[in-house]
This record gives sequence, structure tokens and C-alpha cells, in this order.
Amino acid sequence: MYNLKVSFYVTYVFDIFKVFDIYGENTSMDKHLEWVQVPAVSGEYIDRVKLNRHYGFVKKHLQAKVARGEKLRVVFYVLYDGMFQAKPLYQLMIKDEMFDPCIVAIPNELSGSIDVLAKMFKTYDVLSQEFNSASDKVYAAFSTSKGFLDFSKDADMICFCTPYDDVTHELYTVKYALNMKALPIMLSYGLFVSSHSNLVVFNLASYNSVWRNFLDLDESVSSCKDITEAHGENVVLTGYSKMDELASIEKKKGTRKNIIIAPHHSILSTDPICLSNFLKYAEFFLELPTLYPNVDFVFRPHPALFDKLYTADIWSQERVEKYKADLSLLDNMELSCEGGYLELFAQSDALIHDCASFVAEYLYTGNPVCYMMKAEILTSKTLSAIGLECLQYHEYANNKEDIMRFIDAVIEGVDVKKEERNKFADAKIKINYPHASQKILDVLKNELGEK
Repeated sequence: MYNLKVSFYVTYVFDIFKVFDIYGENTSMDKHLEWVQVPAVSGEYIDRVKLNRHYGFVKKHLQAKVARGEKLRVVFYVLYDGMFQAKPLYQLMIKDEMFDPCIVAIPNELSGSIDVLAKMFKTYDVLSQEFNSASDKVYAAFSTSKGFLDFSKDADMICFCTPYDDVTHELYTVKYALNMKALPIMLSYGLFVSSHSNLVVFNLASYNSVWRNFLDLDESVSSCKDITEAHGENVVLTGYSKMDELASIEKKKGTRKNIIIAPHHSILSTDPICLSNFLKYAEFFLELPTLYPNVDFVFRPHPALFDKLYTADIWSQERVEKYKADLSLLDNMELSCEGGYLELFAQSDALIHDCASFVAEYLYTGNPVCYMMKAEILTSKTLSAIGLECLQYHEYANNKEDIMRFIDAVIEGVDVKKEERNKFADAKIKINYPHASQKILDVLKNELGEK
């Protein structure tokens, strides 16, 4: 999936302007963009002179539309309903006279699912139910009569949900969007707290070639400036827009503690990051509701975990389904595999997890959090400097007994790291919270017409 050992240059040339000038103007622009693959430290890059010239013309075209009072058509591509990090931005655009946004559920072709389309339509169904007002427009990327549909060709702006072009159909990739008269943008799909972000994500051609990349943390911006081919010229620090919604969710009153268990999908030693302890604690997770009958648990696995268990031949599909059924039978354990997780965060009292992004994301709640340690040396290599700093404000679990001690402390209301954890989160993590999406919208409106 990631080619980090390339020691030669390969040039990919594609016609960005087709046969005719896509700008509708007479220009002498170059007719090709060159994709060049270079050694690992540099990743892939595009000729920035040609790319910026392309964006300059597209930007002028969109500014002219705005000046004429026309709305800009914005397409939001979504792989999973639970990973719609641009949701708050979409909701702001729906109310803004400058934009005409829509949501498109796209296929995850690397999900390992037996039926990729079935999963895509499931995402479409969930999104359609959530966004069902007269002003909402939600589509599926596939039509039984027409096949995969090209939403990019009529878009003015495209918001991508992932930097990985190889996970979906080519029509929904950044590379394909560069053929269009549209500005591709990207929002952080997770808080960048892993070294994987620096080694791989920040050096992807897709990441470096979008028009604007709205980043979460000061450290992310610094990394992009220091290590990427684009030297961060397309990045803007706005904060992590996905978490804006959390501030508007009211916590329900209750007497029982609510604890989320969130295992990551990285169960393979060959995974780019290898954090998951699911196989170690799978049966123990089933025992917890009986051990703590006065606690309500929510089992929230990474969306890719169950698929990976059987596609990697670790569990049979029958065993996966039985495990899910066993979870569902427990009176005080909720299985949550779909939809967003911010409501779960808001209603929770604590989190037990081994996910990279949650290391920082859960700090927004102010609640105690426990990290299931796979191996300290592995974790130190996997997380970035800011990720390791976040981890200092977690409790650690190296075994079942540590997890139980953490649950006991949550029940007793003991949270010794609370004050320092919240100070750290306010200073380093919660940039522009809860107005990061508004910051992004302001940047877009300022650049494309409204001052």
C-alpha cells in the first residue's frame, strides 16, 4: 500500500486539460502535470509551478462565479458515516448563501468487505437518515443503471475525507480531481498524533497536491513545512473541525457510569501502525459487564476491525458474527459500529482504548482515559512527539488488572490527572474549539470572493 523503498524516479503523465481548455479561456498553459515518485524521505510530488498555475486559474473562475451571484457547488466525499470529519463544515455551508454543498457516499475498496457496494449503500442510508431536511442533498456514488457516477466534473470544490487515493474508486481520488475545474480541499481525518503521519501521510502526493489542507495542530503544520515536498505551502492551521459538534451535545443526567471500550484495527504485525490489543482482550471485554453490573459499557471498535479479522484469516466470518452477537446479548454492553462517536463521547464518563487519534480526541471531553499498552517501545515508535505528550495524561493498562483498577477509579470518581490534563488540552489540542469549522469557512469565503 505504501511504497517507502523507492530508489528511482518514475514519471506519471496525464492530460489535465483534456482536448479543450477546461477554463473556457484562451491560455497557453502547459497541458500536462507530472507525477514523480522519489525516495522515501521526499515521498511523491507534483510540479508545483504547474499545479499552482492550475489552481490560480480555477480560483479566478470561482471568484467570477461568486461575483455573478452564483453558488459554489461543493462535494463532500464520505467513506464511512462515522468518519465524516467535515460534517460541521457541511452544516455551515448549508446555511451559507455562497455555497451549494452535497454529500456523496463513496466505496471503500480496501475494506476487505465481501460486498463493497453493500457497505457503501449502508453508509448512504445512515447519512440520508441524518441529513434529511429539504436543503440536504445526499447521494450514493454508484447507480445500478449507470455504474459509478462522476460527481467531480460538475463540482467547484471537492472536500476529501481521506488522503489515501488507493482506498476508493479512481473517480473519487485527488489525482482524478486534478483533471477538473475544481479546488480540492482536505480536512484532518484524525488528529495527527502518530509517527505514521510524518512518515507516510504528510508525504502522499494527494496530501501535497490539494489546494488547501486545513490542519489540526501547530505540530502538524510544522511537520508539513519541515518534511514535505510542498513545504507546507498549501496548509492552514484552523483546528480540528470534527470536534466542533461535541460542544453542542448536552450530557444526559444519570447515576450509572458509562465507559467506552474502543479497540483499534491494527491487529497485524505488518500494519503501518501496530497498536491493537483486541486479540489479547477479546474474551475479557465480554466478561466486563458481568464483573461490573452497575456500569454501562459501549463497545466501539474501529470500523475496519471486524472486516480485518476475517479477511486476514485471523477469525472466520462466523466467529466474528458470533462475537458481535455475544456483545449484543449483554444487558449493560452496547455494540456501536455505525454512525459518529461524538454522542458516545459526550455521554461517557471514561474511555479505554488503543487508538492513535483517540489519544488526543478524547481529551476534548475532560474525562479520564486509559490506554491499553501493547508494548511501550512500540508505542513510543508509533506515536509522534505530540501523541506521546497526550499519552502522559492517560492511565496505562498493561494487563487485565490495570484495566480493572482504572474502572474502579472511575466508579469512585478518582481522576488524579484531571487538572493537568485539561490545562494541556486547552493549550495544545483544542485549537479554535469549538469554532474550527467556522475558521475554515472564513478562509474559503475570504479567498474566493467575500472579504
